Amino acid sequence: MTAPEVTSFQVRAELEDLLERDLLGPWGGPEEELPPGTSPAERYMLGRLVPRQQPEEPVDNEQLEPELVDREVASPASGDGGEEEGAEADATIRSGSMSASAIGLAFFVPVTVDVISVTAIWGRYERSPSETHETPTGRAATTWHRVQAGGSVEVRTDAEGSDSLVPDDEQPGVVVRYTVRHRGARRVVELSLVNGQRTPAQTQDTARLYQVGLTVTALDGNAAIFCGHNDPDIASPQSGSDDERLHLELLHVKRAAVRGRRSRA
Repeated sequence: MTAPEVTSFQVRAELEDLLERDLLGPWGGPEEELPPGTSPAERYMLGRLVPRQQPEEPVDNEQLEPELVDREVASPASGDGGEEEGAEADATIRSGSMSASAIGLAFFVPVTVDVISVTAIWGRYERSPSETHETPTGRAATTWHRVQAGGSVEVRTDAEGSDSLVPDDEQPGVVVRYTVRHRGARRVVELSLVNGQRTPAQTQDTARLYQVGLTVTALDGNAAIFCGHNDPDIASPQSGSDDERLHLELLHVKRAAVRGRRSRA
């Protein structure tokens, strides 16, 4: 019996899936359980939003996880009691904090679009007794369990302004922030998903968001509502009357000058 032929497209698709599950997660599915001694912060490198607000009370370095410590440190070895009390796994601590608290995007819609649908998704991790892992004394080990989180909100574009909406009532500190500006026949929308929660003094992964995603569609989820940056069917406003266009021209003035010198040469 000959093995079925595998194409290069199938190999690439499988490789992409494995890389995404390994770096972004969740490796074990939407309700995964991490192995004992493993925390989400040490397991996944991508797609993580840390809380924007710092702890109210200072804590010892040994209690902190990667983003909040400025030197390399390892937590004490966890025994049976430490596992029961919620001690987190040893992790390499890197210098400084480069982790983001928000992700976002900006886009145009025509004046005929008054409402858009925004779906924010993420995973949150909680510590609870395991049904499959035990401590050396035979009790249920305490491990990290993933809970699927997020939801959809509707953003109105028929009026200029800014506001925040909560996509998931279980985490009211996580919000979708938006700003709408009208520019002639276009409506400029800026969206961001912000982890506005406060960092807990311990078990900080409970306030972090993992496998974060932000999707924008028409209300029916299908209609083509987005305008291209240089849409020829929509007349551009006069450059002298558009603050956003003037700002972009200022940011890219050196690049424009280089192009001008090359064209003259």
